[in-house]
Amino acid sequence: MVQDVMLVHDMFLNPRSWEPWVAFFEARGFRCAAPAWPLHEGDPARLRESPPPGLGELSLQRVVDAMATAAGRLERPLLIGHSVGGLVVQILANRGLGCAAVPICSVAPNQMRSPALGILPDGASIADPRGGDSPCEMPPDEFHRRFANTLTRAESDAAWSRFALPGSRRLLRDCLGDAARIDLARPHPPLLFVAAGRDAVVPAEQCRRNADAYP
Repeated sequence: MVQDVMLVHDMFLNPRSWEPWVAFFEARGFRCAAPAWPLHEGDPARLRESPPPGLGELSLQRVVDAMATAAGRLERPLLIGHSVGGLVVQILANRGLGCAAVPICSVAPNQMRSPALGILPDGASIADPRGGDSPCEMPPDEFHRRFANTLTRAESDAAWSRFALPGSRRLLRDCLGDAARIDLARPHPPLLFVAAGRDAVVPAEQCRRNADAYP
């Protein structure tokens, strides 16, 4: 029986985005953890004003290792991750961690599709190594177009103020490389892929392609 749940957040967000989910699971008797990626702890407004040193150099491998450590503190948790967090829980499941995994609108492993093309219109330029390793911003207009496209602009701006923070260019590049590689034929715990008809980053057909890649 599942007792522990671990929620893995997406790029440009931190655990604050999971607050309603944590409340939902805890109200039903689950132990629920929503660990922050490295350099993502704290108030998003403060992180926007003063990004932690090294944020732009944060690697996908470092995130995966931190989330693996967090999962190891729990009792075979149900792993739930959104977008890049969905890729992370796929990698953790591939390592045999967790009793099951739920990738929600997940970035796909193994270069099935460049996530940069969906994350931002200029995502390819953000991931371009020539752009360096300074943190990349998620401005309010892009947040509304890509993350909060089902909200009114006023609702989106309020959500941006509460939840949005800068992201790592290197991590975005890593999603296209070996750090995001999975042995799809390897035995793994059950996976439940969740798609959204109006997701502006990872379309439903990409979620289907990701799920169908597993034997």
